[in-house]
Amino acid sequence: MQPQEYFSILPLLLYGIAIAELVSPWRRFFEDKQPYWPFILTGVALLETAFHNFYQFYSHLDESFQSYGTFLSYLMPPLLFLAISHVFTPEDLKSVDTQKYFKSKYRLLMILLGLFIAAHFQYDGVLESETMFRILSLVIVALAAVTRQIYWIYVLFVLRIAVLMYQVFI
Repeated sequence: MQPQEYFSILPLLLYGIAIAELVSPWRRFFEDKQPYWPFILTGVALLETAFHNFYQFYSHLDESFQSYGTFLSYLMPPLLFLAISHVFTPEDLKSVDTQKYFKSKYRLLMILLGLFIAAHFQYDGVLESETMFRILSLVIVALAAVTRQIYWIYVLFVLRIAVLMYQVFI
């Protein structure tokens, strides 16, 4: 086993914990009489984002462990994503009103999401198109945090789908 493979365990474990936490409320998505779509779409987008970041981490494996400082900087995205999953997922899934919970955590969720997106600017060799999508995402997340308008979730979801299609087909 290469040294990079040993070091990669912690960031990938953090993403794995976040993924498990994100999937936990999915059962509830189908039990609610009136599903709250912004919560569902956010959960789907976050899960896909976790998969994408888990996958992308391997492309940065060699550069991420050149020094302890570099290692810590590469831990920031998975740590922030774990914080996002903690804020997004209610502790008591059965008794919580999903809509009220989501609205109460919305601003904090957007702030953490903005920090998570910004943490990805550290990677070398990022394509101009990815940088453009990140900047656009940061603007939308900032607007969502400031205005606290839920419709920004739909805008972010459409942007995430567009980015996914771009990454898959181009």
